[in-house]
Amino acid sequence: AVVTVTEGIRSFVESVAFEGNRAMSDGVLRSLAALETGQPFYVPEVNAAADAIALEYANQGYQAVSVTGTWTPGADGRSVGVTFRVTEGPQVIVDQIIVAGNVRTRSGVIENELAFRSGDPLGQDDIIESYRRLGALGLFRRTQISQIRHSGEEQRQDVLVTVEEARATTWGFGGGPEGG
Repeated sequence: AVVTVTEGIRSFVESVAFEGNRAMSDGVLRSLAALETGQPFYVPEVNAAADAIALEYANQGYQAVSVTGTWTPGADGRSVGVTFRVTEGPQVIVDQIIVAGNVRTRSGVIENELAFRSGDPLGQDDIIESYRRLGALGLFRRTQISQIRHSGEEQRQDVLVTVEEARATTWGFGGGPEGG
């Protein structure tokens, strides 16, 4: 069997623009998108660029961000203009950190392992890193990090860190007779 492939016209990125971004400059978004003018146009790269931009916003505390990439063919049929539309939403800032469920472990030990502090933006990477650090302690069977919204305010939120401590493990070594 013979397969015949007919190539279409190869398109190139003519321009990259951003709309709706206030928290991050075009230059920062351009470096995140990693789309250069003159490079071949490839739809999956536009989608990956939109995801990279949305992830950086989420890491800066913009949990409701939406980023869409659209493209418009140029008049020559070979160039494409790419536009990213950003809807940022509110930035979530940590108000108070509340620790619950700890019996043997001091709250300060748990708070020291958190990758965010009161007054910081609550970013996705910080939440994931906090789970990793708390798990690395080996003291907890379960950990949960959740947000508590203040009534009528989306930006400042308390963070509830709930832990379930693992059973205490004791080891005894020795030799010889034992009496009690």
